[in-house]
Amino acid sequence: MHKKWNTSQIDAAGFSKRFDINNPLYRDFSAAYSDYMEMTAAVINQGLEFYNYVSYDVLDNEEVEANVHLRVGDVIDIKEEEEGNSFAIIRAIVRHKANNANMYIFLVIDWFQAIGGEDELLNCSYYMLQRPEETRWRRVYPVTLVDHASNTHFVHCCTTSCTNKHDENNRRYIRNDFFYKTV
Repeated sequence: MHKKWNTSQIDAAGFSKRFDINNPLYRDFSAAYSDYMEMTAAVINQGLEFYNYVSYDVLDNEEVEANVHLRVGDVIDIKEEEEGNSFAIIRAIVRHKANNANMYIFLVIDWFQAIGGEDELLNCSYYMLQRPEETRWRRVYPVTLVDHASNTHFVHCCTTSCTNKHDENNRRYIRNDFFYKTV
């Protein structure tokens, strides 16, 4: 884990460094502990640490299968039972000390939702980025859910309201299907 956030960075991103009932992500953190780690007890440790970057190795029979490097702002793809591959953008990388005294790493994400239609020029699909206040999908998942580096890229679908920077209210994106590897 690299580049720990200070309090002003946490506040500017709209997060809280306390894991308590008043934290908007409390329900999602609790569900991640329960569903993915089978930890259902009330959480004792309330401190959350935020970072810009995490790297780890995915092991298969004690051999490295993949090296994964994730940064805040990266797009990840997650295999889902219902929809196949789903896409999300990392908003925060969080470390929390569980009741068993082990440290666990979580990703706070916003999901991309396919909205149908394609860009006329690129013939690439349109997606809408989940707003932080939308609770249809959970936003907190253990980092272990990401077991590979993603090659999926999204481009902001700019409008006239995007002048010097992207309009935060415009949540529409185009999935860039033209990713090439340099040989």
